[in-house]
Amino acid sequence: MLYMDNVNRIIFWWVIPFIFIMYFTFRLFEGDVTFDQGRSDILEQHALNLRHNNEINCLILGGSNSFFSLSAHIMSTKDELNCYNLSLLNEGFSDKAYLDFIRDSSLKKTDIKYVFYSTVYPFSDKDFSERLKDNERGISVIGKSGFSLVGNSIASYLYEWNRYYQNNLIHYPIPTKTGDFDFSKYICKYPEDKKDSNLLDVNSSIINWINGNISSMKNNFFNAKIYLVLPSTLRIKKTDQNFSDFSNLLKQQINDSSIFLVEQSGFKDDSVLCDNINHANEVGREIRTKELINLISETL
Repeated sequence: MLYMDNVNRIIFWWVIPFIFIMYFTFRLFEGDVTFDQGRSDILEQHALNLRHNNEINCLILGGSNSFFSLSAHIMSTKDELNCYNLSLLNEGFSDKAYLDFIRDSSLKKTDIKYVFYSTVYPFSDKDFSERLKDNERGISVIGKSGFSLVGNSIASYLYEWNRYYQNNLIHYPIPTKTGDFDFSKYICKYPEDKKDSNLLDVNSSIINWINGNISSMKNNFFNAKIYLVLPSTLRIKKTDQNFSDFSNLLKQQINDSSIFLVEQSGFKDDSVLCDNINHANEVGREIRTKELINLISETL
């Protein structure tokens, strides 16, 4: 009887609370990763838009820099272009996830004549390092990694939790019918702690990454001209010459001579920005898009 009493006490005071804590922790984690800041809704809207648009011959690809700062609607004012903005926040988190998303879309791949790939990763050593880590972790297109009770440390889960939970109050709007960011449903709030671009060294790591992504895009859209666009950003400490030198070094290292490299100018100040040094507001988006049209007009 005494033995059974001890067992019951252990179950009551230790086992049951432990099970409750584990269940509560799992549900909290599950709730966190379920809240994806509107990314799932954005993907669904893209799928719906593409099913009802059979005349697309031009794509804008990239991350949040091009989602916020380039407009397929404005690009399509150019006679040769009928564009759609298929940029995703965080550039789909990992290369495989983003390229799979593009490949599996309902686009008529052979109809695409122009691809504008605008990526900000060459402008930040920290972000590029995170990109490579996300590639290894197999992060999904909405930022999730598979939950597993084995093979991952508690610290790794806490890291991911903190990484995506810190902005959990932000909910991004679904795109317009041309895939553009809908500023009418989002409040831009530019932060005071501006972080400058930190240009990468033009080494084998970044070159292999760029060449790999361009190769994948050419395989998906083999009738298209591919433009690698170095996006506009607010240049706080780096000069225009720094960016020009970087662009020239990059151009020399790209394997495919058929790729058009386009360097866009910096944003003049934060009055044309939304919430990041490379996220334009509606005014800044118009400025950057019209500049891109001018830069590529003679190559169309």
